[in-house]
Amino acid sequence: MRFLEARDPERPKATAQDIAAKPDQTWPLIRAVGDGDFVYVNPKNTRGVVDSKNGNHVPGGLELVREVGTLVVEHVYAHKWEPGDLVFWDNRKLLHAASPFDANEFERLLFRSEFAGEIPKVRLRCSPSTVCWGFLEQRPPVLEILSGAVVQVETVGGSPEVVPTNGTWRIPTALGEIHRTVKDRVGPHILTGPIKVQGAEPGDALKVEILETRCPSDWAWTLVPGRTGGGLAMLTGKSTGGVQLDTPRYTRLNEGWAYPSWGGELETAPFFGVLGVAPREGRVNSIPPSDAYGGNLDLKLLTSGATLYLPVQVSGALLFVGDGRARQGDGECCGTALETALDGILRLTVLKTPQITAPRAETDDLLITIACDASLDTAVALALERMLDWLAQLRPRLARLDAYCLCSVAADVRVTQFVNGDSRGAHVALPKQCLPASAS
Repeated sequence: MRFLEARDPERPKATAQDIAAKPDQTWPLIRAVGDGDFVYVNPKNTRGVVDSKNGNHVPGGLELVREVGTLVVEHVYAHKWEPGDLVFWDNRKLLHAASPFDANEFERLLFRSEFAGEIPKVRLRCSPSTVCWGFLEQRPPVLEILSGAVVQVETVGGSPEVVPTNGTWRIPTALGEIHRTVKDRVGPHILTGPIKVQGAEPGDALKVEILETRCPSDWAWTLVPGRTGGGLAMLTGKSTGGVQLDTPRYTRLNEGWAYPSWGGELETAPFFGVLGVAPREGRVNSIPPSDAYGGNLDLKLLTSGATLYLPVQVSGALLFVGDGRARQGDGECCGTALETALDGILRLTVLKTPQITAPRAETDDLLITIACDASLDTAVALALERMLDWLAQLRPRLARLDAYCLCSVAADVRVTQFVNGDSRGAHVALPKQCLPASAS
């Protein structure tokens, strides 16, 4: 390998000639410390890989080093290095090397190189130690990341009563472990998190880019909850006679298509029903969504490629993710969707803006404002007002009355859900192509 830059302040910066004059040296490709959480590797400055037993070059060695350099390491820095170790610092952008030469004069001589490209993905597995069952609250994070980091999140869902026991279904191992060991349960949602994002403070916004969603299981379930009777019973107070409540109907999932037990086929559109940050007021049930922290929004437009903006309530934001569904209709009228385990890849970025005071979203094609309230009428009014506010930010010269008319002729006002406890959700979706051109 070859060093790039001397880091000791008393030592002059190495020139290109100095670097070229240094002989190649052999270093361990990977060395683990302690329980194996700390990994050392340097793709940028490696010229080849040799077998330590015979000194022969290893075919494909450079490709291996580059691949290893993209892998995620849970713990990326510790003051435990030895001369020659290459250390990933916790910012996941810089790499430092502790040099073995000049050891008598310098206790630690560091050199630095930089990696191009994005910060590597961090994988957050679903397990009894990384979930909350049915609530959001301020609690120690299960993962802490930099703003702008990409996280691969695993989620599962469903109580033991909805897990199929007949047939050959792929049941996530983590789901059974959670059922057996997690006793602190409030609501129905098994949520992965919280994820702390460094630099997030109250008054900021958390930008959640949904880069990808994927259904790892081959089944989903849908039922009419006996405690509510679904949306019809909630609205009318009458039973949906003839419907067997609390009995799951299973749907087989296969390569982007869903095959429900009642027949037919549906194209899947997977998304997370719950994306929320920790509230200020302590522990809250995960069923009602909130204008303050998001949560159980059940917004079916939050599929791959969408971006959700959440107002930050506490330091670090503390994001919870879960309630995966393979598909849902607006309103979620019977009380459930095609409920399933869901994996997602999210980019989480802190925005220092006071303009986002309630959840909002966008896709490549749409601006989406969201509102939650005990009254559906109020939720609709709030979602409309927020769209007018957003348009004022995007098109300052557009009069508010004209923006209101634009919404009337181009936007869709939709019922997001009316089954999440006492909270009703509405959203306004405005095609971006309908916006007037911005002033030059």
